[in-house]
Formats: sequence, structure tokens, C-alpha cells
Amino acid sequence: NSVLKENLKVSQFTRVLFKNSKENRLSGLSDFFSQFQIKTPEGFYQKLENETLFIWTQKEGKRFGFVAKVKGGSGELKNLLKSWEPTMEKDFEEIFKLLGKTSPAYSPVFKNFSYRGINFRCQPFSKNDLGICYFISEERLIWTSSFESMVKILD
Repeated sequence: NSVLKENLKVSQFTRVLFKNSKENRLSGLSDFFSQFQIKTPEGFYQKLENETLFIWTQKEGKRFGFVAKVKGGSGELKNLLKSWEPTMEKDFEEIFKLLGKTSPAYSPVFKNFSYRGINFRCQPFSKNDLGICYFISEERLIWTSSFESMVKILD
């Protein structure tokens, strides 16, 4: 929460590390998600490793995201995220409140987008470029909370 209040440079990625002070170790994606009560589908974490969490600062505000290495091929993960789409907005509600979301999604469903021939999925929440976007390749899952941050990572 405090990183969202920091004055970060616009058009810049900032890697975010969370420490589990009780166990004196860096927290992973599952620890982070549990802090925000984010529910994931069964088997989600087992399909990922080496997660990197980040904040992208754009003119509309700070946006959260993560990149992770895909374990065991992308096919199952693609199916998992596709089946997660109907509840993803609700499941990420607590973190999106911190990012400024005040009303239901602008679009009730995810849509396909393409950038430089790379296809990804997005559900826009507002005209202020807040929403859920994700891309899955054989090697990586990229999950962001804005279209702009997805495009910048793909660059």
C-alpha cells in the first residue's frame, strides 16, 4: 500500500519486493495475493515460478502487474485464466480499490487485443486505462492492470 503513495517517475516500471517479516523472507505472488484476499483458480500457483511484481506509473496513475515464468507449458495456464475471467474483476477487487476503481467494469467481458502481432486479453474497467490485461506465451505470463503497461512490457 505504501508504494502506491510514493512519488514514482511517470513512464517507468518499479519492481516491488514484499518481505514476510515474521519469516524473514521475501514474499511471493501467493503471499501478496493473500494479503489482498485475491482468490485464484485451483493449481494457478503451481503453473508459475520466478514472479516479479511491479508498479507502472502512467499519467492516469499507478498500475500494478506481475511477470512470471510459465511451468509445464502454457496450454493449461491459458485454459485456467480463460475460466477465471468471469470472476477476475471481483477476485482482484481489493487491489483495484487501491488503484482508484470506484465503479463496475466499463466492459463486462474480456476482449482480444493485438499489439505488433502479439495477442492478449483485456477487460477495461474505466476510460482512465484501468483494467485487467494478460498475455501468455510458452515462457511467460504477463498480467497488468492497464493497457499501457501491457504495451510497454511487450515493447
